[in-house]
Amino acid sequence: MEDGVLSCNNRGEYFYSNNIESTSSDFADKISLKFNSTLNNEKICLIDTPGINNAEDSKHRKITEDAIKSDNYDTIIYVSNCQYFGTTDERTLLELLKKHSKKSVIFVLNQLDRFKQKEDSIGKMLCDYYADLEKIGFKNPTVIPVSGQAALLFKLSDSVLDDEDLYDKETLKLKFQKEYYDLQSYSLAKGKSITLLNKSGIDY
Repeated sequence: MEDGVLSCNNRGEYFYSNNIESTSSDFADKISLKFNSTLNNEKICLIDTPGINNAEDSKHRKITEDAIKSDNYDTIIYVSNCQYFGTTDERTLLELLKKHSKKSVIFVLNQLDRFKQKEDSIGKMLCDYYADLEKIGFKNPTVIPVSGQAALLFKLSDSVLDDEDLYDKETLKLKFQKEYYDLQSYSLAKGKSITLLNKSGIDY
């Protein structure tokens, strides 16, 4: 089967398409993306649960909580938006994660490119986040600071980007030339990053 998307509607019917953009969450309850991994020869399955940004979003909350409690996974990659740090909803989810899962967890702190050097401290944010996780009960948590948007744009060729993406890419290039935005240097003892992609927090 070539790269594509498999979706399942609320009637339990499955549909496959090699056009990823043809699928919308408006009519699909579950979506699966097949891709060829360059990491190794092992098969990898990524399960992306809905985000919980609103206490009233009971459907998304139940899907995520059920996925955590199922224990049907090897590792959890918990992606947190740095702008929502410390909210009640996130703390509730982290406490549930600590209570119901015994698997390893990798914490990814995203959107740190939104920080402003004159107003914010990335180092302090990471320390506070780390301390918060320890208070909940996570021992020696692995916290990786990233900018998902910058990483994607730095990886993609200009030929596949539209005008808006190209503008964003050039803006981020200028921003990530500053040492302050060398996100990899905050979490790894490697000194200064060599490439813009490394600075985004993504190694590959």
